[in-house]
Amino acid sequence: MASPPPAPHSEPELSALLYLLTAPRTRISTVVVGHSRDSASRSSAAAFGWAQMSRRLRHSTDWDPARTFGFAALGDSRVPALAGPATLQGMRGATVDGGTWAIDRGWVTQQLPARTPPLHPRGTL
Repeated sequence: MASPPPAPHSEPELSALLYLLTAPRTRISTVVVGHSRDSASRSSAAAFGWAQMSRRLRHSTDWDPARTFGFAALGDSRVPALAGPATLQGMRGATVDGGTWAIDRGWVTQQLPARTPPLHPRGTL
């Protein structure tokens, strides 16, 4: 049985992610956006595939999850459990409703939207 297609990213989620990327004192020099082509890969990549890739990045490179931001699908408590202890420490992202999430010591914490982040025209930071 095929998995249902993932829900599209919401405007509040995109706005919150853009706010995280452009907030004061954020020192971002590169942004990488990835995606897959089929719905089965998209739905499973959020947990299993990302967990595997993040373990490889953490152990084989100087990748720091505290410099990594994700969409709502990665703010799931199963993701750090699959990735292993400390693999995703400090990673942050946006929730569907425009809040944020963070991974700290294997726990995913969520913050409700405190205010509406400013909307940026698509394609600009």
